[in-house]
Amino acid sequence: MVGGGYAIIAMFAYLRPPLKERLTPAQWPGVALVLGGVMVIAVQSPSDAATTP
Repeated sequence: MVGGGYAIIAMFAYLRPPLKERLTPAQWPGVALVLGGVMVIAVQSPSDAATTP
């Protein structure tokens, strides 16, 4: 989830006008790739519940 933090912070800063964060059209695919990668890793990782006796 550490990688997802970067994307979440970028989107939060963009959505808050007082922060005046600007993302270029080229940066949005990067944010999407980071979130997609986090989701792929989360889905492929074994859950802790399945390994707990």
